[in-house]
Amino acid sequence: MKKIISLLTICSLFLPCLPVSAEEAVIEQPVMLQDVATEDTTPYTFYMVPERNYVSAEEVQNGEVHIRTHIYIKGSRHLPNGITSAAISYTPDSGYIYFDNSANILETTVDPFQQSYSGGSFISEYVMPTCFGEVTSAGVYAPYDCSSLPKAQFCDPINGVSIRSDGTGGLYFTRSYRKIDETTGEIVQVKNEKVEIPAEKLQINVDGTASFTYQYYEQSQESNFALRTITCTIPNYNPTLPADTVLNGTHDGYSWLLTGDEAQEGVSFLGYSDEFPFFSFDIVIKQNAPDDIYTISFSESNCRIRTSAGKYLPLRFISSSITVGAVSATITNDPSTLNTICAFAENDQPLTLSQFSNTAITGRVTYNDNSIQNENLQTALTANTSPAAIYADAKSAYTVQNIPFYCGSDAIPVYHSNAAPYTKKVMVGKKGDANLDGVVGVEDAVSVLTYYAQTSAGLTATLNKNFNSDQETLAFFLADIDTCSQNQGEDGNSLSVEDAVQILTHYAQNSAQLSPIWDTRW
Repeated sequence: MKKIISLLTICSLFLPCLPVSAEEAVIEQPVMLQDVATEDTTPYTFYMVPERNYVSAEEVQNGEVHIRTHIYIKGSRHLPNGITSAAISYTPDSGYIYFDNSANILETTVDPFQQSYSGGSFISEYVMPTCFGEVTSAGVYAPYDCSSLPKAQFCDPINGVSIRSDGTGGLYFTRSYRKIDETTGEIVQVKNEKVEIPAEKLQINVDGTASFTYQYYEQSQESNFALRTITCTIPNYNPTLPADTVLNGTHDGYSWLLTGDEAQEGVSFLGYSDEFPFFSFDIVIKQNAPDDIYTISFSESNCRIRTSAGKYLPLRFISSSITVGAVSATITNDPSTLNTICAFAENDQPLTLSQFSNTAITGRVTYNDNSIQNENLQTALTANTSPAAIYADAKSAYTVQNIPFYCGSDAIPVYHSNAAPYTKKVMVGKKGDANLDGVVGVEDAVSVLTYYAQTSAGLTATLNKNFNSDQETLAFFLADIDTCSQNQGEDGNSLSVEDAVQILTHYAQNSAQLSPIWDTRW
């Protein structure tokens, strides 16, 4: 233990002083976007994980297919400012897809249950423990005091609202917003304004959707709250619903707002474990949907996470796809130049190519009816396994394997144009294991400090002079705790004293049986 303490003391001498922002916090009006700054931090990632990415042609012929889907957030659990609100919105690329069965994060069960996660285990009486909650010292999960809108359509696109039938084939919803008073020139707030869309204003489309346009005010002083026109599509229109019925299939958004005692200070979030999604819903493929690859994307302008400092977190997004009726696929153009993927043994999320590349990878897809279509396969390519499973199966300190990728399912192989299987070299090891011995310990921190000292002196540095290129690349990735470089720092990331400190801290907590959790697991 003295060795650990002395190393931590040495590391602390290298740590830079962190700047403190003098910017005053902005108080947010409830559920309203303001002109606020962005936190200076690594982007947080929204990504969606369907329980499966493939549907057979026979399934959609027999009826609608529901696929439960979870939204997760990737990012640091140790923000300098707590989180006070968050919102998401997502959209399909086809009218044959809609969303339903939004989760209620405050729904409780009759009998409390126990769940395990990377930090240990807990007891919960809530059906879906989410990332904005807490596990108490007594091992009990509870959500923070919050208000949430899980059955929402971001149609204005500022606030989530429930769209209801007017009983005569039309629709209505209410909204609140700010605008410029034409008489006084002052900013005024309009609350609970009712917007009515009569049946004759609805455009009925061939895929069963219905569309309408209306005007809304941009919630920005920079635009002077300009009046804009937007088109909203109802994915599953039913003109016979009784008055005041909330429409099914309008569940394409979710907003969360912290209330109670923590509302001013904000809260952290529980992070990466599968037990803690942000939100859950069903992707629904309509009956008789044509064979195709259907992409579900985040509506980026309507997604946000806000902190108690009155700032928004920078965000990035990973979309997903559902493949219907495919048999095989052949890559025709892969400009990604992504040949090697480094991953953590702690990462139990499905391994998809879109996590590592946003390049449009195109190919020819053969479908059940022998038709062939040219498709963008970027979000459809999945290994149908996780890094954690690859590592467990290897039963070694680390592993380097050529892993095949599929078009939504391992029943749909993907080939290069020369008929060779489409594979990527996937390298997996334990996070923090800089010497690749399968154990995270003091020696790993020493390797990082030595590497840092060599680079600071302008010398050529390696983590181990006996490593080959693959081993050095993987070791750098595992040791780069905060930025996770895939290519030995050629992307601008680097190994630093802070990485060594986090490795030592993790080792010390693990030695004390405190079940430490890494901030970043993929």
